[in-house]
Formats: sequence, C-alpha cells, structure tokens
Amino acid sequence: MQGDNFFFTKKHSWKKKIVVSNILEVENLSKSFGGIKANNNISFEAYSGEIIGIIGPNGAGKSTLFDLITGYTKPDTGGVKFNGQNILNLR
Repeated sequence: MQGDNFFFTKKHSWKKKIVVSNILEVENLSKSFGGIKANNNISFEAYSGEIIGIIGPNGAGKSTLFDLITGYTKPDTGGVKFNGQNILNLR
C-alpha cells in the first residue's frame, strides 16, 4: 500500500488460526493546505493482529494522516471507520 509520498508496511500475526476482520478502514482520505496536498486519496484497512507502520521523509504527510484518522483535523474528502462505525464526526 502506498500514499503519494510514503509507504505502509504490515506485519501479520499468523500464530493462531482465527477469523480476522478489519478494525480500522480508511477510505480515500485527502487533505490540502492552501493548495498543497498533504494527503491524496489514502486508503487502507487494518485487521486484528496486524502491526502497520507508516514510513516516509519529513513533510510526506504522515502526521497529517494520523491527525485525520484521530479526528484532530477534518479531511477534505474520505472516511474513517472503526469496527464498522464512522468515527470522523465523533469529536
């Protein structure tokens, strides 16, 4: 998975055979500041037991993505679901 300027890395936990479902779903998140795109159509899912890392250079939009997911900053477009429930407007 990949954003415009950074990459997602995933580590799966395969020790147990269990049914996993996505606990976090990010769909087409975008945010611009004064015409500069900090994030552009970011989409990914995180499943139970996964470890996800977001790596990239300074200014790539990693902190902005985290702020969008947590609701600290409102996205221009897109959505975030936690356990199937929209969490963007909870704040």
